Amino acid sequence: MINPDYKTLSGLYSIEHYCGKGYPHDRKSLHLHTFDEISLIENGEITYISDTVSDKVSGKSLIYSKAYHLHNPYINPDKLYSRYQISVNSRAVMKSIAELSEINMPSFILKLSDSEYSELSHRFKVLACIQENTRPDIICSKILSVGALYFRIEDIFKNSRHSQIKISDSYISEVMDYIEKEYAAKLKADTIASRFYISVSKLSADFKHTTGMTLNEFIILIRIKNAKELLKKGMSVAYTAEKCGFSSSAYFIKTFQKYNKITPLKYQYMTRNIGTADDSD
Repeated sequence: MINPDYKTLSGLYSIEHYCGKGYPHDRKSLHLHTFDEISLIENGEITYISDTVSDKVSGKSLIYSKAYHLHNPYINPDKLYSRYQISVNSRAVMKSIAELSEINMPSFILKLSDSEYSELSHRFKVLACIQENTRPDIICSKILSVGALYFRIEDIFKNSRHSQIKISDSYISEVMDYIEKEYAAKLKADTIASRFYISVSKLSADFKHTTGMTLNEFIILIRIKNAKELLKKGMSVAYTAEKCGFSSSAYFIKTFQKYNKITPLKYQYMTRNIGTADDSD
């Protein structure tokens, strides 16, 4: 069974460190995120599964999972497991650092040398220390630090042996990008298929095979992700529904509750009063 993850990342990035036996939030099935996820494995035994690859990971390793890539780490519960994990809104970073748009790494797994591990460990710790600081100069440092991390990881990737996790046919990635940009419009399978010069049946089959979800489910995921951002800013349910492509407020409320187990108003109240909690592996 595949579980698309409908939670979103609040802010530029979120980083956490975990150390313990096994992992209390270990999942049983493939899932995906709407953001990039970079894990620096310190200790432990993990079997990393994707829709196309299975590989074992141990200490001093790096896992890079691109947004919308199906994956799941199975962590040995009998071994000490520790890792840093950073979730990154790469699109937000690219808006500030144009050169990042030239980076086109696939998802991958690789074993690090001692020097590479030491360097990346330091970078992760710095990002963890400044994560909660909202001073303007520190926000600028966050953007630069995240950008530098991407450039360094790309350099390590190009010069290392690695297990590459194949994500999808290139046109499916383009379809995803198109939906992310046009989510507020009336998106239908036939209009999307026409735009990419393919049949509806081929688009539907390829999309399902590549992502594990239907085209409509992905459209809903993106609309809900953007709806959450508007709700957190205090926008009304009616305004949010209209701006995120839902046909009516009633349909928006029903759909939002189906995927989040709470109503839009309750979500808005919770996030504006106690903040949000982002998901991680």
